[in-house]
Amino acid sequence: MTEIDPRLMAFVEKRRRELGLSPTDLAAATGLTVQGLLPLRKGHRRAYQHRLTDPVCRVFGWTPDSIERILAGGKPVLLTPSPPVDELEELRGRVATLEAQVGLLLEVSNLRAEADELWPRRPSADG
Repeated sequence: MTEIDPRLMAFVEKRRRELGLSPTDLAAATGLTVQGLLPLRKGHRRAYQHRLTDPVCRVFGWTPDSIERILAGGKPVLLTPSPPVDELEELRGRVATLEAQVGLLLEVSNLRAEADELWPRRPSADG
């Protein structure tokens, strides 16, 4: 039977939620599968290979030895401080606004192209 480390599960899930990542988002960001990440997410206590822990630590902004630190009773170490959650939410909102604006600009551009096809411009009286 696999021993469970509730601290590992708590740290991994807390960080995933702090970053606003779904399990699928985390898998995509790490290049791993959702199923492959389950032992870490469920806190299975075992020796993990670096091909699993390194991508997770990179996405989480943790030092590469952070999983080992947790399993040894310590805490993960952030490489750089992460922005506060409200700052992340503000940035997500700004990105959504910009995406909407870009979508509108593309729509206007497409409408102009359609209008030019339907009603070609006539040469001016000067030209």
